[in-house]
Amino acid sequence: ELAAQAPQDPRHPQRRTGHSTAPRDMAALLTTPLPKADVDEDDLSTVCGSEAAGAEEESSEEELTAEVPQLLEAMNRAAGELNDLELAGSAARRRHREHLAAWRRRYEELLAEYGAKALDRASALLSADDAMGAAEARMRAALAAVVSGATAADATYAAEVAAFREAHDRRRRAHTDAGSTARCCVLPRLRALHQEADALAAEERRFAELATGAREAKGRYHESMAELERISMSVHAARAAERRP
Repeated sequence: ELAAQAPQDPRHPQRRTGHSTAPRDMAALLTTPLPKADVDEDDLSTVCGSEAAGAEEESSEEELTAEVPQLLEAMNRAAGELNDLELAGSAARRRHREHLAAWRRRYEELLAEYGAKALDRASALLSADDAMGAAEARMRAALAAVVSGATAADATYAAEVAAFREAHDRRRRAHTDAGSTARCCVLPRLRALHQEADALAAEERRFAELATGAREAKGRYHESMAELERISMSVHAARAAERRP
């Protein structure tokens, strides 16, 4: 009895002789049907309906926002063009102001040196030279038409020859009336000023074109922004409608 009541040596545990409660066949455990979950059909339909509504809302937003990438690209492109055109326009206006100030300074110097009367005579001579040159160009064009056998070319050529002769006579009278000072001293400088005036006019046309381009780019920018705002409002309205019971 003392031996039976003695504590067991932990180094030599006794072997259990009872049967195990675990199933012997694991396949039986795997093939055992699980209990059905207690799910209400109404709850299931509510979940499915929510998922369907969410998918429909997402599809609607995708349709509404389909053009957003293109609109953003167009807006950024218009903003870049607007920035470039405004910078170019500012530079063109600055150059034009500088050139115009220099032109006025040279004209005032010429006026102070030779007087208004000499400038008027030189200006008349310059106009006569330009008119004779234009008449000569028209006469040559009419002569080319005669050579090519164009209809009514002979009559046109005769009229242009008469116009050229008249322009030539006016130029000769202007040279006589102008005097040596206007012809030799004032006319060359006045002609240069007229050429510079043509360049100034070209600069004015250039920055006017830049200003027009800037206005058009600004219009495209605002159009894209307005369309993006319209899409944003449509998306918010659609979400608000989905939240309403």
